[in-house]
Amino acid sequence: MEIYTNQIKEWTDYEKQYKIAVIAVKWLDKHLKIVHGKREKNVELTYGLPYTSSGEYAAIWNTNVDARSEDDPNLAFKGVALDKDNNPVIIWYMTDCDGWKYATMKNFTMKWMISGWKITLDQNGDFEAAKDGEVIHANLNSFVSTENGEPKDKREWLIRCVRYDAFRKFGIMRTSLSNFYGTI
Repeated sequence: MEIYTNQIKEWTDYEKQYKIAVIAVKWLDKHLKIVHGKREKNVELTYGLPYTSSGEYAAIWNTNVDARSEDDPNLAFKGVALDKDNNPVIIWYMTDCDGWKYATMKNFTMKWMISGWKITLDQNGDFEAAKDGEVIHANLNSFVSTENGEPKDKREWLIRCVRYDAFRKFGIMRTSLSNFYGTI
């Protein structure tokens, strides 16, 4: 197997690093086609994602399904490692030439809808909310003031909603965001 030399041999902050790798799989899942097996209710059940560190590098692995890139069906998703900067490194098996390919994810975004607002969240916690030509920019760590326990305006309501959904969908917590991706 070709080795991507910048990868970590052992994850020293397992909880944080596992979370980073799983978030990368959640993002990647939207760009994969499962050709054998089935999607389950979450990525851990769909792909398995056991952690190993006994080889040349530590990674979580797709052990449950044959998942291919939507852009190139010859690329089979095998796992996610982390480089020395904690950037996810997607491990692909190239079925057409019996080789390995590594793709580092330095910038990736997560997208979803909240009450008609199109939300785009990046790995730094910055997000954009767009609806009917209106665009609001904020960060998950932005201050939210309240009046009688309620957000005082639409921007602060959106910050609360995006925080909640970021945790529910991706496991990102505002209090841990500064530790989430190393660059925040």
